[in-house]
Amino acid sequence: MLPFKSLFADILALHIPELTHEQIVDLIEIPPQWLWADLAFPCFSLAKTRGQSPVQIALSIATSSKPQATETWDVKPDTWSLIEAKWPYINLSFSPSFVFEQVMATSGKLQAPENWNFSPEAWSLKPNRWLVLIESPSPNTNKPLHLGHVRNMILWNALAKIMTADGYDIKKVEVINDRGIHICKSMLAYKLFWNNAEPDKKSDHFVGDRYVRYATEEENEKKRRDTGLSCPENNPTLQDQAQEMLRVREAGDPEVKALWKKMNTRAIDGMKETYTRYGTHIDDATLESDVYTDGKEVAEQGLTKWVFVRDPKWNIALPLPINEDETSYFVVLRSDGTTLYSTQDLALVDHRFKTYNMDKMVYIVGNEQDDYFRALFKCFKGLNYPFADQCHHLSYGMIELPNGKMKSRTGNVIDADNLIDELHQTSFEEIKKRYPDLDDSEAHTRAEKIAFGAINFFMLKIDPAKWFVFDPAESLSFEGETGPYVQYTYARSGAILTKSKELSLPQIELNTYNSTLITNEVKPLLFHITQLNDIITKASNEYKPSLLCRYTLDLCQMINSFYQQGKILNPDEPETSVYRLYLLSSARQILGQAMDLICIPRVEVM
Repeated sequence: MLPFKSLFADILALHIPELTHEQIVDLIEIPPQWLWADLAFPCFSLAKTRGQSPVQIALSIATSSKPQATETWDVKPDTWSLIEAKWPYINLSFSPSFVFEQVMATSGKLQAPENWNFSPEAWSLKPNRWLVLIESPSPNTNKPLHLGHVRNMILWNALAKIMTADGYDIKKVEVINDRGIHICKSMLAYKLFWNNAEPDKKSDHFVGDRYVRYATEEENEKKRRDTGLSCPENNPTLQDQAQEMLRVREAGDPEVKALWKKMNTRAIDGMKETYTRYGTHIDDATLESDVYTDGKEVAEQGLTKWVFVRDPKWNIALPLPINEDETSYFVVLRSDGTTLYSTQDLALVDHRFKTYNMDKMVYIVGNEQDDYFRALFKCFKGLNYPFADQCHHLSYGMIELPNGKMKSRTGNVIDADNLIDELHQTSFEEIKKRYPDLDDSEAHTRAEKIAFGAINFFMLKIDPAKWFVFDPAESLSFEGETGPYVQYTYARSGAILTKSKELSLPQIELNTYNSTLITNEVKPLLFHITQLNDIITKASNEYKPSLLCRYTLDLCQMINSFYQQGKILNPDEPETSVYRLYLLSSARQILGQAMDLICIPRVEVM
C-alpha cells in the first residue's frame, strides 16, 4: 500500500509522544472532498491528557510542523502543499507532484498505453493468514431462495472477496435447514394433492408451490371450521397431520423418510442452480438432519462443566443474569431431549472446529437474531473455544417490497430467480433499443452482467444494519448511485483507451516528463486511486462492503469529472494526451478491481 498515512504519522509522532505510531495511523481519517485536504488527524483523544481543547491542540501542532526527513522518508520541501489546523483537526494536503511520484513508484515508468502495467497486487497486503469461516445463507428446504436470501448471499460473496484481499483464508460454509414442521407442510401438500407428480418447473419452485398450497388449504380449513362445516373431533387438522408426519419422520418411518428425501433433494438441487447463477460457491454445506442430535452431547458436556444449568423447566440452558434477583435462560436442549437451533449451532461449531481449527467465525444473519447470537457466543466462551472472542454476527436489516413485507407462505415474495430474470429482461430490452442490430446472444450476455451489477450494488451500497425497500427500476438506472452507472463509467473509460491506440503516442520517461501538467484539479483522482487497500482493510475490519461501494462511486465521479477538465485525446498535444491517458488507465484498473470485490461484472460496452 502507498503509505501516505504512515508519512503523516511520522510527522505527527514528533509532536504526539503519548501515542504510538500505529495508534496515530489508526486515528488518521480521509476527510470529505469539500475540505480540500488529503488526510486529517482528530485531536479529541489528546484533550484529556493535555488539558486543552482539541482546537487549541490542533493549532499548536499544525503551526510547529514542517517537512523533515524521517527514518522511512527522505522528505523534500515540496512533499506537501499545506498542513493546517481546521477546527479540532490537523489537515494535510500532499503536493500533486508528490502523489504522482508515488503512483509512478507503484506502476512503473510512464510509457506507451500498450505497455502500461498498473498492478495493485504488487502492493503489500496485510500478512494475515487467519482461517475464517463465514456462514450464510442457510436456507430452508420448503421454498426457493427469496429476496432476503439474495441480500444474504450478496453480502456473503462480497465479504468473502474483501476479506480474502485483506489477507485472510476464507471458507464459505452453510447449514441447510432440511427438517422441521415447515418442510413437513410442503411434504403433506405434495402427498395430498400431487402424490408422485414430477416437477413441471425448476425443482425448488415446485416444492415452494406445495408450501403455498398448504397455507391456502389451511386457511380454507380454518374458515370451514369457524362456520361449522367441519367437525374438529372427527377430522384431524392439516396442522395435526403435519405434526404427525414430523413425529414419524424423526421416528424413522421409511415411507415418510423417503418422501422427505425426495422433496429435500428437489429443493436443494434447485437452490444450487440459483447459487451458481449468482456466482456463489460453497466450500462446506452441512445438512441440519446430519448434526442436530450431536448437539445434545455438547449441551450435556456443558452441563457437567457447569457452563450450563437446569432452568426452572428443567431445560439445559445458559444462565443470563438480568440483575441480582432475576435470571433469564438461553435454552440449548429441552427437558424432553428435543433440540433447538441452538443445539444445532453447538454441534456445528464443534464439528467445524474439529475439522478446520478456524481462527474466526462470522455468521451473516438478519438482525432479528441479534439477541440469539449474543447468547450463543457466550456459550462458545463458556465452552472455552479458542476462537470464541473472534466470533462476529454480521447483522443485516430486512428488505421490504414497495407494497410491504414478504410472506412466503402466501406467495407475496420476490424469489431470487424471478428477480434476476426480470432485471435481465428489462436490461435486454433496453440494450436492443440502443443496438437493434446486436446479436441476441451478445445482448443477453450484456443484460446478465448489467442485471447482476444492478442487484449486487443496490444490496451492498447500503450499510448492512439498515432496513430498506428494494426498487428494481431504481437499481437499473444509469444515473445516480447504481451498479449500471459504475459499469457505464468502466465501459466509457475503456472506449477512450481503445480509441487511443489509433494515435501514435510517444514513449515518455518520468524523468523527462513535464511535471507542470500535474495540477490540483487532478490530485483528488490521483490520491483516491492510491487508497484502495486502505478501504479494503477498513471494509474487512468493519464487515461493511458498503464502504467499498462508496469508494467505487467516488472514484466513478472523479473519473467523470476528469473528462470535464480537459480533452483526453488531443493529437496536437501528444505529451498531455499520454499523461491523461495514463491517469485514466490507472483509475480504470483500480475501478475494475473494486468492482470485482463488490461483485459488479465488468462490461466493455454499454
